[in-house]
Amino acid sequence: IVLKPRKARVSTLVEAEIYARLRRRAHQSAIIVAHDGPGSNTLYEMFQRFYEFDPQQLPTIKNNQHKLIFAPPHSSQITVATAGTDTVGSSQTNQAVHASEVPKWPMGTAEDAFLSLMGTMPKHHPDTFAVVEGTAYGASGLFYTMWKDAVAGKGIWYPFFFGWQEVKHYRLPVGSVPLDDLGENLRYNGYEQEEVVLQ
Repeated sequence: IVLKPRKARVSTLVEAEIYARLRRRAHQSAIIVAHDGPGSNTLYEMFQRFYEFDPQQLPTIKNNQHKLIFAPPHSSQITVATAGTDTVGSSQTNQAVHASEVPKWPMGTAEDAFLSLMGTMPKHHPDTFAVVEGTAYGASGLFYTMWKDAVAGKGIWYPFFFGWQEVKHYRLPVGSVPLDDLGENLRYNGYEQEEVVLQ
C-alpha cells in the first residue's frame, strides 16, 4: 500500500512492472482499477506506451480501450475497470492488480469493490502482485483504515510512504522564494487577516 503525493511516478512504475510480468509470463491476467474512468484510462495509456515502444512486441488478438490480450500461445491479458461497482473484476482471475486512487473510490461501494477485486487473486500464490495506492483524501474510509493497519503491522499490506518533499519537482532551492514579507503580502495570505487568526 502506497501513500504518495501526486505525480510521484508510482503509477508509472506499477504499470511498468505489470507490463513486464505480462510480457514475460504466459497465461497471466492483470487489472487496473481507478476511482473513475479518466483515471483508469490514464493508467491504461501508461501500460499501452510500454507495449507500443517494446521493440519485440508480441502480437495481440484484442487491443482496445478496455483490454489488451496477447495472441496464443502467450495469451496474457490486461483489463481496465473503475471502482464504481461493488463487483469489480468478479468474473476474472488476476495475478496482478493495480488499485489506484483508492481514497477517492466511491464511499458507498469502496469496501465491497475492493473485496471483489482482491477476490480475483489466488490467495497465498507466490506469483501474484498487487499495489494499492493513493493520495491522502481525508481521515476516514477504506484506504485510511488499510494504511493505519499496515503501519501498525496488521494484515498483509506493507506500507510505503513518499512525502512531497521527496519528489524533486515539488521542491524549490532554499532562498529562491522571498519570505521577507510573509504574512503581509497577499500572495502568501489567501484570506484577509489570516495570519492574525493563526496567531
